Amino acid sequence: MRFIYYLSLMPWLLPWQTFAQSANRITDLNPTTAHTFPEGAFYGKPVHLIPFGDKILFAADDGIHGPELWVSDGTTDGATLLKDIRPGSVGSGISGFTELKGKAYFAANDGITGQELWVTDGTESGTQLLKDLRPGTSGSNPLDLTVAGDLLFCAADLSATEPALWQTDGTEAGTVVTPGLTFSGLGPAQLTALNGKLYFSGPDRELWATDGTVAGTFRVKEISPNSGNSYLEHMVALNGKLYFSADDQPFNSEPWVSDGSEAGTFRLREIEPGTTYGSNPRKFHYFKEKVFFAANGMLWITDGTPDGTDLFKNITVFQASNDISNFLTFGDHLYFPADDGFKGRELWRTDGSPAGTVLVKDINNNFFDSAPEEMTAGANGLFWFRAYTGNGDWELWKSDGTGAGTIRAADLQPGAGGSYPQAFTPWNGALLFVADDGAHGRELWKLDLVTGQNNLLWSGETVSVTPNPANELLHVRFSPVAPAVEYSLRLYNGAGQQVYTAENPAAETAVVPTGQLPPGVYSVVLLSAGDVFTRQVLIHH
Repeated sequence: MRFIYYLSLMPWLLPWQTFAQSANRITDLNPTTAHTFPEGAFYGKPVHLIPFGDKILFAADDGIHGPELWVSDGTTDGATLLKDIRPGSVGSGISGFTELKGKAYFAANDGITGQELWVTDGTESGTQLLKDLRPGTSGSNPLDLTVAGDLLFCAADLSATEPALWQTDGTEAGTVVTPGLTFSGLGPAQLTALNGKLYFSGPDRELWATDGTVAGTFRVKEISPNSGNSYLEHMVALNGKLYFSADDQPFNSEPWVSDGSEAGTFRLREIEPGTTYGSNPRKFHYFKEKVFFAANGMLWITDGTPDGTDLFKNITVFQASNDISNFLTFGDHLYFPADDGFKGRELWRTDGSPAGTVLVKDINNNFFDSAPEEMTAGANGLFWFRAYTGNGDWELWKSDGTGAGTIRAADLQPGAGGSYPQAFTPWNGALLFVADDGAHGRELWKLDLVTGQNNLLWSGETVSVTPNPANELLHVRFSPVAPAVEYSLRLYNGAGQQVYTAENPAAETAVVPTGQLPPGVYSVVLLSAGDVFTRQVLIHH
């Protein structure tokens, strides 16, 4: 099995170096270039991975069964189909993995009952329909699976016109509509657990709470008594309180906080006065006893009181509600993508003070955004993320929080385009993610977080590329001390297009014909199991 990595080095500035990487593709469930996982894009389709004991559960398409339930032990080719819930090539449309009491719950469609609530204990026989919440073929379409206390809650339909809040203790008999609630029109949303209770946008689109009993189900506060809809959104539980956006008058979305009581639920500040749209706050994140958030696209901070809510720094963060970028607390700093108006959306950090809020690195220095996304804590003082450097090139990056220590960890798809790594999931000392190396489609990858450092493996003394500049022929030679490995040799032009390839050249010296190629700068890339070797050459005639 060959894993692809690529690093472009300027031979007249740096020696030819090779770096060992520890990110390995561990599945090829859908052969050739077909995608096992949904194809990535700027806001890629969701990928579902869930750590489950010593295994990882995920929904994948092997090209035969359609998207179905799979399990992996994290080893190469260690993935197996757990259950074909809907026989045939359509797939069961799995979504919403959530764990409760050692079992994983999710929504799936077996082709008979429609999209309903399922459960698995990690075995085929233990993977079954929990309950047909809406009898018939239409399905109840369970959404927002959320654990609060000892119960799992979800929004699901009783009928085409009757949304409901459901709860389960994990048994069929204990899977019931939450008592004391009646919905009409829009169903429950923004399900959020806090202190053993579930808080949500309730029947009148106001803030409600439940512990699963009639007595424990109540409206916390009527935020918008006059408009009929508070449009409660972006709710999260942070440091014992709920933070969310809501409208207390028509079209005036502003930041709110709640401790779960009516008196303790109030607007933090009217950032954008009037009734035109409000400040649209979102992305609340707790750091050093304060909550950071975006409002009017700018970075704000609050201590949970109106007087303690203010603009933190005049930089733009999280412009769109579906922006999948994130805040990350790592060590003594908070990291996030931001735009100062000059360099585009790049990687920033703060120590909690405006003066200590600085650009970490201008990753894409061609004016465009690098848009760091899915920042995920790792080991050895490193965190990982996806970033963009132009020409569709989304790749895997890592950082120790410094500019010099923020580097591309691997170029999994060499040339123009990118692997678009996503669904970063820490698990058993490793980082699992999905990426496309350009040869196998979107598959599951594993990065060892303990040994994931770049280590110098070979030097320019073991490999030579001559002549440089080249005319008719280019000679790529391995010295006798070079490891005996299978490898691919590729030549890319300046636009990132592959113009030559050779698989496992038998001779010690590979000869690349260059006489018919247009003059210009080209990249020689050698790909082997876990390593990449690259050098740029000038071709002229």
